[in-house]
Amino acid sequence: MERPERDLSRCPACGSTEVERTEVTRGYYSAHAKYDPEVLIRFTDTCAACGRLIYEHVEDDE
Repeated sequence: MERPERDLSRCPACGSTEVERTEVTRGYYSAHAKYDPEVLIRFTDTCAACGRLIYEHVEDDE
């Protein structure tokens, strides 16, 4: 049985569609010795109305 897909554009607590995203990035040197300062490692979506955490994503470190 499949789980229903979550609606990440709406707050499950208050129903607001105002979502704020906070992104955390870090820089790294690629294999070609080029510095890339914008690598997304984590982001969180919170409700702008009530502040509840809607979704959090963290990249795995390799």
